[in-house]
Formats: sequence, structure tokens, C-alpha cells
Amino acid sequence: MAKTSTERMRELRARKREMKKEVEKALAPTTYVKPLSTFFSETQRTGFSTYAVILGDKWWDFKDDDGIQPFDMEALDDEEMKNASNSLGKAELLLSVFQDIVTALSSDINAYKRSEINERIREIETLDFSDPDTRKNALANMMRLQKMLDHLNKDSRWTMSQWEVSID
Repeated sequence: MAKTSTERMRELRARKREMKKEVEKALAPTTYVKPLSTFFSETQRTGFSTYAVILGDKWWDFKDDDGIQPFDMEALDDEEMKNASNSLGKAELLLSVFQDIVTALSSDINAYKRSEINERIREIETLDFSDPDTRKNALANMMRLQKMLDHLNKDSRWTMSQWEVSID
């Protein structure tokens, strides 16, 4: 059966996305030189220990109608504990915590990548441009790095099912 133009375009976009991912993977070792762990320790990133305290014990278990069981009861205020006292409340609290984790981690990775890209740009700026090939390669790399920085300026959009109910 012949494909429609919509199907062909969808496949083309998918192939282009995959090619971009492959290019990023190939460029990663030369662009992101410093390990992320070093960046975290140098910039005093706290990681996710505060979230682990909130999640506590058996946060993934929904066999019973148990609420959240944080490791530190003071990690949540009384209202949050009351709202998360059953499995539905626990699930909604988990969703909120996971959103915070995703936001924090994406921000940290963005800062790390920006730092490394800016470092590669500074390295290019210190090169000797007397050789035409060096100048050409440096210009191409500079444009690639600048495009990467521009891409990091964009926000991503995720589509999620609505979980909150309100009657207006």
C-alpha cells in the first residue's frame, strides 16, 4: 500500500530527529570534556537529597491505600502530609515532586552544557588563525557551538494528561 504524503513527511521528520541525536552523540566527547560530576561538585549543586527525604520509604508502592512516608516528617508541612495521607494524595504529591526533580535536573544539565560550550568557544578564540584551514574549521566549530547555545535557550514542552480537577 502506498504511503500518503503525511506519512512520508512524518517519517522524514523522525529520520531528521534521529540524525540530530546521532550528531550530538558524536560531538559530545569533544564538547563536554569535564565530567558532569565535577561540574556538580565545583558549582555546589546539592543533587536530589531533599527530594529523597520527601519521597521516603516505599513511595513507589500503591498496593495499599497508604499515604506518603517521608524519611523526615518535617520535610512536609501539616497540610501536605494531610493531603498525601492516602494513595491518591501520595500519587499527586509524587507527581509534584517528580516535576520539581525534572525541572532541577534539566536546569543543572543546561547549566553544565552552557559552561562546557562556552569553554570550547574560549578555546577557539585563543587559536592562531594564520592558517586558512584552521580559520575555516574554527569558524565552523564556532557556528556549531553558537547554534547549540541558541538551542539551549529554548524551553521544551511536554504534553501530560491533566490530573487536577477543578469546577469553574
